[in-house]
Amino acid sequence: MQLDIIINIFRIFAVCVIVILCMNMENNLIATIYFGKNCTLFALIKKNDNAFCLHYLNKFNPINPSNQTEKETKNTIQKLNAVIEKYKNNISHFFATIDTQYSIITKIPGDYDLASSEFIELINLEIRQHFSNLTVEDFRVKITKLNSNPQMNLAIITSKTLINSIENMISDFGFELTDINASPFSTVNTFNYNYPDKSEKVNIIVHINQNILEFAILQNNQILDYEFYALSNEAGISRAIEVKINSIIKNLNIDEVEGIYFFGQNLSKEEYIKCWEIGMFISFDSKRLNPFRMFDNVLEKRDQEYCSRMFHTFPACIGGALPIQFQIVKC
Repeated sequence: MQLDIIINIFRIFAVCVIVILCMNMENNLIATIYFGKNCTLFALIKKNDNAFCLHYLNKFNPINPSNQTEKETKNTIQKLNAVIEKYKNNISHFFATIDTQYSIITKIPGDYDLASSEFIELINLEIRQHFSNLTVEDFRVKITKLNSNPQMNLAIITSKTLINSIENMISDFGFELTDINASPFSTVNTFNYNYPDKSEKVNIIVHINQNILEFAILQNNQILDYEFYALSNEAGISRAIEVKINSIIKNLNIDEVEGIYFFGQNLSKEEYIKCWEIGMFISFDSKRLNPFRMFDNVLEKRDQEYCSRMFHTFPACIGGALPIQFQIVKC
C-alpha cells in the first residue's frame, strides 16, 4: 500500500514537472520588430539551446513611431496588435530595430571615454548640426570602435523622445521593451550569427535603403568600417555599389574580400542580378544576406516560400534579437 502511494506521488510530481517545463518552453518566444520608412517587419523566434527557430514573420505597412496618431500608423498598429494577441502568453522578450534614417549615424574620433568632456562635446557638435537646440542629454548614444582605425568610432545617436514613443507602443502591446538598436548594429548581429564560417575573412554588407546605400565592412565579428553613399537616382544603384566597393578596398588596403551580401526593401530582383554580376566581375562571392541561414523553422509551406523569396528584407529585424558579438558602449 505504501509503495502504491509513493508511486502515485511520484507520478503526480512527474506530471507537474512536465507541465512546468512545457509552460517554460512555450513562454520563450522572442518578438522582434523593425520600423522602416516604407514598411514594418515583425517576427517571432525561439531559442533552443544555442540555436534559433523561426516561428512567424510578416510585413506590414509603415508605422511612424514618432507620430502614432496618423491614420495609416494607427491601422497598422491595430493589425500588428491582433497578431501579437495570438502569441501574447508565449512571448518573453520584445526587441526593436529602427531604420538608419531615424538616427544620426556618424564617425567620431578619439577614445570613447564617456566621462571625457572632450568626447561628449564631439557628440554635441554632431547633434547641433542636426538639432541646434538639443544636446546629448536628449539622445541615447551607442558607440563601437572601428577596427580599421583604433582612433575612430561609429556612433548611433537616437532621440530619447523617439525611443520613449516606441517603448510606450510596446507597453500598449503588453510588454516591456528589452532593447532597441539601429539597423547597422542589428544587421552586423545577423551576419555574425548566420555566417560563422565566413567571419575570419573580410566581408561587405550592402544595405540598399531608398536613396542611401550603406556599407558595413566586417572581419572577425567586428566592424572594420562603415560607409554611406547618397544615390542621385535609383537607376545607378549597381554602378554606385561597384564604385564604392572599389573605393573601400583601396582605402582600407584590403587584400581579399570573401563575399558581398546585399539586403534591403529596395533590393529588387533586377538590381540584385546586376549586383551579382558586379561581384562576379570583380571576383567576389555575391549573395543576398540570409538572416535565417542558421535557423530552424516551423513555418507552413506557404510561409516558407514567402521567406525564401523575401528573406533579404529581414536582416535588420532579426538581428535586433540576436546576441551581440562586438562591444557596444551606451551613453
